[in-house]
Amino acid sequence: MKNKNTLNIENEEEIKTIWTSVKNEGYSNSNLIVKLTDTKGLGVFAKKEIKKGQIIEFCHSIVLDWKRKYIHDRGIIKYAYWDGCQCNECKKHGNTGMILLGNGSVYNSAQSNDVKNAKYNVYPSLSLAIFIAEKDIKKNEEILTWWGQGYYDSWCKSKNENIK
Repeated sequence: MKNKNTLNIENEEEIKTIWTSVKNEGYSNSNLIVKLTDTKGLGVFAKKEIKKGQIIEFCHSIVLDWKRKYIHDRGIIKYAYWDGCQCNECKKHGNTGMILLGNGSVYNSAQSNDVKNAKYNVYPSLSLAIFIAEKDIKKNEEILTWWGQGYYDSWCKSKNENIK
């Protein structure tokens, strides 16, 4: 089996095999700390350097029964992760949502895609999300993903940024 710190996150069968092993052997991550940011509330920070390509965190997840178009709770909309499925059912009813456990729902969004230092993949069929470093992350640096411009504009911009 491959090292659990490096894997092909696009291969769901490989992910399933590794996730089964991780669940059986156990997994903890002492590389992370959750603390207040200057402007965004809580965030996830690196306690030591994390190299590009390294797995940051495996997050067990609660898969939502309702598709995105039928959820109106702003808290769920804000904190859920949505899969990127483009099948006809998802186009009609919206994507599958997941509430991530562990630190999953505490990661903040970067100001733009080019500023992020981490990416994530969601696997609803496995009740799993995985965060991976896209760049080397320094000790004490906040770990930031990118959830898209629409999300950033709706949830992350400060009041001062909205004033033009």
